[in-house]
Parts: sequence; C-alpha cells; structure tokens
Amino acid sequence: MIQQTLRRCATTLLFMPLPALAGLLVTDLAGTVEVEGRGRVQLMAELPDGAALTLAPGARVVAVDLGSGREYTLKPGRYVVGKSGPTAAGGGKVEGSALPASHLPAVRIATGKVAQATLVMRSARKMVHAAVSPNNTTVLGRMPALRWPETADAGAYRVTVKDANGKQVFEAVVPPASTFVLPAEAGLQPGSRYAWRVEAQREGRALAEHGGEFAVLGALEASRLAQFKPGDNADFSRRALYAALLMEAGVGEEARTLWQALRAQRPDDPALAKLAD
Repeated sequence: MIQQTLRRCATTLLFMPLPALAGLLVTDLAGTVEVEGRGRVQLMAELPDGAALTLAPGARVVAVDLGSGREYTLKPGRYVVGKSGPTAAGGGKVEGSALPASHLPAVRIATGKVAQATLVMRSARKMVHAAVSPNNTTVLGRMPALRWPETADAGAYRVTVKDANGKQVFEAVVPPASTFVLPAEAGLQPGSRYAWRVEAQREGRALAEHGGEFAVLGALEASRLAQFKPGDNADFSRRALYAALLMEAGVGEEARTLWQALRAQRPDDPALAKLAD
C-alpha cells in the first residue's frame, strides 16, 4: 500500500511544472554544437538556463524548453539559454512553436557524461529488458502483450494475472506461442499494479514457468502522454521527445523500442546507442 501511494505521488509530480529545472532539452542536432567552457553537446542533453552555446557552420539544433513547452530550431551562431527561451547573440529573439503542454517534466536520461558539469544527464530508472516482459515496468494500455521464452514440447500455456492484493483477475489456457495479449475482460485498471505468470504445460504436466510484474499508467498521465504521441510521419525530434517522456514516466520497454528505431536511423550516435541498449 505504501509503495502504491509513493508511486501515485511520484507520477503526479512527474507532470507538474518544475520551473527550477527549466532549460532546453536537445531533441535533434546535426554538426558541431558546443556549450562555451563545457564541451560538445550530444543528443538528449539538457541545457540549463544561462548556458551559452555555439553552433558551428552547417550545424542545427532542435530543442524543447522544459519550462514553457515551446520548441526551437537553432541555426549556426551563438545563443544563450534563458527563462523565456534561447536568444541569439546581440539579444535577438528566437521564435518557437508551441507544443501540446505548457510545461514538461524535467527529463532525466542516463546516457553517461555529456560534456561537463551541467551537461551531465541525470540518472534515470534503470530499464529492464529481457525475454520476459513486461517486468518491473509500467505499461501504457490496459491490454499489454505478455512475452516469454518458448518451451520445447509445450502443448499449451496457462496464463494467470493477479492484482496487488493477490486476487486473481484473469486466467486462460492458450495455444503454444511466446506472446499473448491480455484481453479487455481482464479488467486491468489505470494506476494499478499486477503480477503475471505463464506455465508451460504438456498433457497436464508443468514444464516451465515465467512471469513478471507491471503497473498500468494512470489515466491522467496516459492522457498527457497521448498529446505527444507522434504520427507516422513525425520528424525525428518529436519522436525523440516522446521516447524521453515515456522513459521518464517509467514506460521503459516502449521507450526502448522507440530508441532502437531512432538508433537505426543514426547508428553512429553515442547517446542513442546507450538509450537503445
């Protein structure tokens, strides 16, 4: 009960305005970009207010202001990050475009050291990815796909789901496979935690067992995330922002899938390599 309460509080705080942590989140870049006195910027770096950055000829940055929720595109030149967004050398204002929300959560992404000092990305939840999923993660919808290693000679699999109080909410015997999508009648509830198990069977005899635990994202948080879900033709920066927000909300496995797709586009990007692992 205490863990559930703490999680609800943490998830609520996740989507509250955090002005003290405002800055620019770099969601796309090309070429050489440096913060003066601190070093080169990588993709998904968070630049704090007061940071002065220089874009070399041919460079380009797309960044989101975490305080205002506006997106900016920067071209070669020198800029200073401020509370009202970036300004160009000489005080020229950079026009931005509005995103669905006026405030975004401060994104904490573990990609190692990016330049120095304030450009070191803060540690995030460790993502768990294995043959068994979902496990130790949060899922977006109420009908998640359960995945497990196939067992040789299994004639069927018995799938069970229990709520946080140990009450069984779903049971079914399914044909041999390594994936099963929980149906709506399982009755999973937003904001609730569940444990699931799958037992490989052969003629009524148990051969192997796998399982995990997961939480269903709360309705409010899911609604907020849905505003940022990119369309099929969305550009790189919007997909990177959505992956970061998924990761910050604890939806690690879905975030990792998006990071892997982005890495496929840019296999040499060191930040994406760490996020996709």
